[in-house]
Amino acid sequence: MKKIHLTLLFIAMLALAFVSCEKDEDLEPPTITVSPGTANAYEGDTVDFTATVAGDQELISVNVSASSVGGAGTSSDTTFDKGEHSATVNYSYVVPSGVTSVTLEFLVTDKENLSDTATAVITVDERIPDTLVSIFEDVKLAPASGDGSLTNNCASVDGSIFTYNDAVDDADLQAKCDIVYHYTTKTLLYSPAAVTSVFGNDAYSGWDTKNETMFNATDLAVADFDAITELSDAEIISAYSNDDAANKIEEVAADDVIAFKTAAGKMGLIKVIEVKEGYNSTDYIIIDIKVQK
Repeated sequence: MKKIHLTLLFIAMLALAFVSCEKDEDLEPPTITVSPGTANAYEGDTVDFTATVAGDQELISVNVSASSVGGAGTSSDTTFDKGEHSATVNYSYVVPSGVTSVTLEFLVTDKENLSDTATAVITVDERIPDTLVSIFEDVKLAPASGDGSLTNNCASVDGSIFTYNDAVDDADLQAKCDIVYHYTTKTLLYSPAAVTSVFGNDAYSGWDTKNETMFNATDLAVADFDAITELSDAEIISAYSNDDAANKIEEVAADDVIAFKTAAGKMGLIKVIEVKEGYNSTDYIIIDIKVQK
Protein backbone atom coordinates (compact mmCIF):
# COMPACT_ATOMS: atom_id res chain seq x y z
CA MET A 1 0.00 0.00 0.00
CA LYS A 2 2.84 2.33 0.86
CA LYS A 3 4.34 1.73 -2.56
CA ILE A 4 1.05 2.73 -4.19
CA HIS A 5 0.98 6.03 -2.27
CA LEU A 6 4.56 6.83 -3.24
CA THR A 7 3.81 6.02 -6.86
CA LEU A 8 0.75 8.27 -6.87
CA LEU A 9 2.74 11.08 -5.24
CA PHE A 10 5.47 10.77 -7.82
CA ILE A 11 2.93 10.89 -10.66
CA ALA A 12 1.29 13.98 -9.15
CA MET A 13 4.63 15.76 -8.88
CA LEU A 14 5.44 14.94 -12.49
CA ALA A 15 2.04 16.26 -13.57
CA LEU A 16 2.57 19.47 -11.58
CA ALA A 17 6.01 19.97 -13.08
CA PHE A 18 4.62 19.37 -16.58
CA VAL A 19 1.82 21.88 -16.07
CA SER A 20 4.29 24.42 -14.62
CA CYS A 21 6.64 24.01 -17.60
CA GLU A 22 3.77 24.29 -20.01
CA LYS A 23 2.63 27.47 -18.26
CA ASP A 24 6.13 28.98 -18.55
CA GLU A 25 6.28 28.12 -22.22
CA ASP A 26 2.95 29.86 -22.81
CA LEU A 27 4.09 33.20 -21.37
CA GLU A 28 4.40 35.96 -23.95
CA PRO A 29 7.10 38.61 -23.57
CA PRO A 30 6.12 42.29 -23.41
CA THR A 31 6.28 44.46 -26.52
CA ILE A 32 7.78 47.90 -27.10
CA THR A 33 7.63 50.31 -30.03
CA VAL A 34 9.47 53.65 -30.27
CA SER A 35 8.62 56.76 -32.25
CA PRO A 36 10.38 58.29 -34.07
CA GLY A 37 12.58 55.45 -35.18
CA THR A 38 15.03 57.82 -36.86
CA ALA A 39 15.77 61.52 -36.45
CA ASN A 40 18.20 64.18 -37.65
CA ALA A 41 19.52 66.76 -35.20
CA TYR A 42 22.40 69.12 -34.42
CA GLU A 43 24.61 68.90 -31.36
CA GLY A 44 22.86 70.46 -28.39
CA ASP A 45 19.40 69.72 -29.79
CA THR A 46 16.84 67.84 -27.69
CA VAL A 47 15.16 64.91 -29.45
CA ASP A 48 11.92 63.60 -27.93
CA PHE A 49 10.94 59.92 -28.14
CA THR A 50 7.79 58.06 -27.15
CA ALA A 51 7.99 54.38 -26.18
CA THR A 52 4.74 52.40 -26.06
CA VAL A 53 4.94 49.22 -23.96
CA ALA A 54 2.46 46.45 -23.15
CA GLY A 55 2.57 42.93 -21.70
CA ASP A 56 0.52 40.06 -20.30
CA GLN A 57 2.59 40.07 -17.13
CA GLU A 58 3.20 42.96 -14.80
CA LEU A 59 5.72 45.43 -16.25
CA ILE A 60 8.83 46.23 -14.24
CA SER A 61 10.88 48.81 -16.16
CA VAL A 62 12.03 50.41 -19.39
CA ASN A 63 15.73 50.97 -19.73
CA VAL A 64 17.12 53.35 -22.37
CA SER A 65 20.79 53.01 -23.25
CA ALA A 66 22.45 55.36 -25.73
CA SER A 67 25.63 54.59 -27.62
CA SER A 68 27.19 57.21 -29.88
CA VAL A 69 29.83 57.32 -32.58
CA GLY A 70 32.53 59.57 -31.21
CA GLY A 71 31.19 59.89 -27.65
CA ALA A 72 30.42 58.11 -24.39
CA GLY A 73 27.28 56.07 -23.71
CA THR A 74 24.49 56.86 -21.26
CA SER A 75 21.73 54.89 -19.56
CA SER A 76 18.37 55.73 -18.00
CA ASP A 77 15.67 53.64 -16.24
CA THR A 78 11.93 54.12 -15.87
CA THR A 79 10.16 51.83 -13.37
CA PHE A 80 6.43 51.10 -13.20
CA ASP A 81 3.92 50.94 -10.40
CA LYS A 82 2.83 47.48 -9.32
CA GLY A 83 0.16 45.95 -11.53
CA GLU A 84 0.82 47.99 -14.69
CA HIS A 85 0.48 46.05 -17.95
CA SER A 86 0.76 48.94 -20.44
CA ALA A 87 2.32 52.37 -20.44
CA THR A 88 3.67 55.23 -22.52
CA VAL A 89 7.17 56.45 -21.70
CA ASN A 90 8.38 59.84 -22.90
CA TYR A 91 12.14 60.19 -23.17
CA SER A 92 14.17 63.26 -24.14
CA TYR A 93 17.76 62.96 -25.31
CA VAL A 94 20.17 65.90 -25.62
CA VAL A 95 22.63 65.36 -28.45
CA PRO A 96 26.18 65.69 -27.08
CA SER A 97 29.02 67.43 -28.84
CA GLY A 98 31.57 65.61 -30.94
CA VAL A 99 29.34 62.76 -32.13
CA THR A 100 28.15 61.85 -35.61
CA SER A 101 25.34 59.43 -34.72
CA VAL A 102 23.55 58.05 -31.69
CA THR A 103 21.77 54.70 -31.30
CA LEU A 104 19.27 54.39 -28.47
CA GLU A 105 18.09 50.97 -27.31
CA PHE A 106 14.82 50.79 -25.40
CA LEU A 107 14.46 47.61 -23.29
CA VAL A 108 11.21 46.69 -21.53
CA THR A 109 11.22 43.95 -18.86
CA ASP A 110 8.32 42.29 -17.02
CA LYS A 111 8.19 40.51 -13.66
CA GLU A 112 8.90 37.14 -15.31
CA ASN A 113 12.15 38.70 -16.62
CA LEU A 114 10.87 38.49 -20.19
CA SER A 115 11.82 41.41 -22.39
CA ASP A 116 11.65 43.14 -25.77
CA THR A 117 13.77 45.84 -27.40
CA ALA A 118 13.36 48.64 -29.92
CA THR A 119 15.98 51.01 -31.31
CA ALA A 120 16.05 54.58 -32.55
CA VAL A 121 18.88 56.24 -34.44
CA ILE A 122 19.80 59.94 -34.42
CA THR A 123 21.96 61.20 -37.28
CA VAL A 124 23.90 64.24 -36.07
CA ASP A 125 24.20 66.85 -38.82
CA GLU A 126 26.99 69.39 -39.04
CA ARG A 127 25.67 72.78 -38.06
CA ILE A 128 26.37 75.37 -40.74
CA PRO A 129 27.21 78.69 -39.09
CA ASP A 130 25.17 81.75 -39.95
CA THR A 131 26.80 83.86 -42.64
CA LEU A 132 27.17 87.61 -42.13
CA VAL A 133 28.51 88.69 -45.51
CA SER A 134 27.18 88.40 -49.06
CA ILE A 135 29.83 88.07 -51.78
CA PHE A 136 29.36 88.99 -55.45
CA GLU A 137 32.22 88.49 -57.86
CA ASP A 138 33.08 89.85 -61.31
CA VAL A 139 30.35 92.46 -61.39
CA LYS A 140 30.82 94.26 -64.71
CA LEU A 141 29.45 97.79 -65.15
CA ALA A 142 29.45 99.95 -68.25
CA PRO A 143 29.80 103.74 -68.09
CA ALA A 144 26.64 105.84 -67.93
CA SER A 145 25.18 106.68 -71.33
CA GLY A 146 23.13 109.62 -72.57
CA ASP A 147 20.26 107.38 -73.60
CA GLY A 148 20.26 105.34 -70.37
CA SER A 149 20.75 102.03 -72.16
CA LEU A 150 23.97 100.76 -70.53
CA THR A 151 24.24 98.69 -67.35
CA ASN A 152 25.95 101.20 -65.11
CA ASN A 153 23.81 100.62 -62.00
CA CYS A 154 24.30 98.00 -59.30
CA ALA A 155 22.43 96.78 -56.23
CA SER A 156 24.88 95.56 -53.59
CA VAL A 157 22.13 93.64 -51.81
CA ASP A 158 22.07 90.99 -54.55
CA GLY A 159 24.84 91.95 -57.01
CA SER A 160 22.36 92.69 -59.80
CA ILE A 161 23.11 95.21 -62.54
CA PHE A 162 20.67 97.15 -64.70
CA THR A 163 20.28 100.20 -66.90
CA TYR A 164 18.79 103.56 -66.00
CA ASN A 165 15.90 102.78 -68.35
CA ASP A 166 15.24 99.43 -66.63
CA ALA A 167 14.49 101.23 -63.38
CA VAL A 168 12.44 104.17 -64.68
CA ASP A 169 9.21 102.23 -64.25
CA ASP A 170 10.49 99.81 -61.62
CA ALA A 171 10.34 101.19 -58.09
CA ASP A 172 12.01 98.05 -56.68
CA LEU A 173 15.12 98.54 -58.82
CA GLN A 174 15.33 102.18 -57.80
CA ALA A 175 14.97 101.24 -54.14
CA LYS A 176 17.86 98.78 -54.18
CA CYS A 177 20.32 100.66 -56.42
CA ASP A 178 23.26 101.97 -54.41
CA ILE A 179 26.30 101.94 -56.73
CA VAL A 180 26.58 103.78 -60.06
CA TYR A 181 29.56 103.81 -62.42
CA HIS A 182 30.58 106.54 -64.83
CA TYR A 183 33.65 107.77 -66.67
CA THR A 184 34.19 111.44 -67.38
CA THR A 185 37.88 112.22 -67.62
CA LYS A 186 38.31 109.94 -64.67
CA THR A 187 36.67 106.84 -63.27
CA LEU A 188 33.92 107.38 -60.71
CA LEU A 189 31.75 105.28 -58.41
CA TYR A 190 28.89 107.21 -56.85
CA SER A 191 25.44 106.92 -55.34
CA PRO A 192 22.23 107.72 -57.22
CA ALA A 193 21.86 110.74 -54.93
CA ALA A 194 25.12 112.16 -56.33
CA VAL A 195 23.99 112.14 -59.98
CA THR A 196 23.46 115.91 -60.17
CA SER A 197 26.94 116.64 -58.79
CA VAL A 198 28.47 114.26 -61.33
CA PHE A 199 26.57 115.39 -64.43
CA GLY A 200 25.72 118.97 -63.52
CA ASN A 201 22.01 118.17 -63.98
CA ASP A 202 19.45 115.69 -62.72
CA ALA A 203 20.22 112.97 -65.22
CA TYR A 204 18.15 110.53 -63.10
CA SER A 205 15.01 112.66 -63.11
CA GLY A 206 12.97 109.61 -64.11
CA TRP A 207 13.69 107.94 -60.79
CA ASP A 208 11.63 108.76 -57.72
CA THR A 209 14.11 107.07 -55.36
CA LYS A 210 17.80 108.00 -55.39
CA ASN A 211 19.62 106.31 -52.54
CA GLU A 212 22.63 107.93 -50.96
CA THR A 213 25.55 105.56 -50.57
CA MET A 214 28.68 106.85 -48.86
CA PHE A 215 32.17 105.79 -49.99
CA ASN A 216 35.67 106.12 -48.60
CA ALA A 217 39.09 104.96 -49.74
CA THR A 218 40.90 102.41 -47.56
CA ASP A 219 44.44 101.21 -46.99
CA LEU A 220 43.38 97.59 -47.44
CA ALA A 221 45.31 95.49 -49.91
CA VAL A 222 43.72 93.05 -52.34
CA ALA A 223 44.90 90.20 -50.12
CA ASP A 224 43.08 91.75 -47.16
CA PHE A 225 39.85 91.90 -49.16
CA ASP A 226 40.27 88.35 -50.42
CA ALA A 227 40.77 87.06 -46.88
CA ILE A 228 37.32 88.23 -45.76
CA THR A 229 34.84 85.35 -45.61
CA GLU A 230 31.08 85.09 -45.31
CA LEU A 231 31.45 84.40 -41.59
CA SER A 232 32.87 87.73 -40.40
CA ASP A 233 32.11 91.38 -41.14
CA ALA A 234 34.62 92.80 -38.65
CA GLU A 235 37.11 93.94 -41.32
CA ILE A 236 34.29 95.54 -43.32
CA ILE A 237 33.05 97.49 -40.32
CA SER A 238 36.50 98.74 -39.35
CA ALA A 239 37.28 99.87 -42.90
CA TYR A 240 34.37 102.30 -43.15
CA SER A 241 34.89 105.84 -41.85
CA ASN A 242 32.05 108.32 -41.46
CA ASP A 243 34.56 111.16 -41.22
CA ASP A 244 36.13 110.38 -44.60
CA ALA A 245 33.02 109.26 -46.49
CA ALA A 246 31.38 111.02 -49.42
CA ASN A 247 28.58 110.09 -51.82
CA LYS A 248 31.05 109.61 -54.65
CA ILE A 249 34.65 108.49 -55.07
CA GLU A 250 36.84 109.51 -57.97
CA GLU A 251 39.92 108.26 -59.80
CA VAL A 252 39.14 104.65 -59.04
CA ALA A 253 41.80 102.23 -60.27
CA ALA A 254 42.52 98.50 -60.36
CA ASP A 255 43.44 96.97 -56.98
CA ASP A 256 41.70 99.74 -55.04
CA VAL A 257 39.63 98.55 -52.08
CA ILE A 258 36.80 100.97 -51.32
CA ALA A 259 34.52 100.96 -48.30
CA PHE A 260 30.88 101.95 -48.54
CA LYS A 261 27.72 102.27 -46.49
CA THR A 262 24.28 102.01 -48.07
CA ALA A 263 21.19 104.07 -47.27
CA ALA A 264 19.92 100.96 -45.44
CA GLY A 265 22.96 101.07 -43.15
CA LYS A 266 24.75 98.04 -44.59
CA MET A 267 28.53 98.34 -44.83
CA GLY A 268 30.58 96.77 -47.59
CA LEU A 269 33.82 96.70 -49.52
CA ILE A 270 34.48 96.97 -53.25
CA LYS A 271 37.60 95.52 -54.84
CA VAL A 272 38.38 96.97 -58.25
CA ILE A 273 39.59 94.18 -60.51
CA GLU A 274 39.88 95.95 -63.84
CA VAL A 275 39.05 99.29 -65.46
CA LYS A 276 38.80 99.89 -69.19
CA GLU A 277 38.60 103.66 -69.34
CA GLY A 278 36.26 105.33 -71.77
CA TYR A 279 32.71 106.43 -72.52
CA ASN A 280 31.73 103.71 -74.95
CA SER A 281 29.59 100.61 -74.52
CA THR A 282 32.72 98.47 -74.80
CA ASP A 283 34.34 100.22 -71.83
CA TYR A 284 33.78 98.96 -68.29
CA ILE A 285 34.79 98.43 -64.70
CA ILE A 286 34.85 94.99 -63.05
CA ILE A 287 34.46 94.79 -59.30
CA ASP A 288 33.96 92.31 -56.47
CA ILE A 289 31.58 93.23 -53.64
CA LYS A 290 31.48 92.01 -50.04
CA VAL A 291 28.60 93.48 -48.06
CA GLN A 292 26.83 92.88 -44.78
CA LYS A 293 23.63 90.86 -44.99
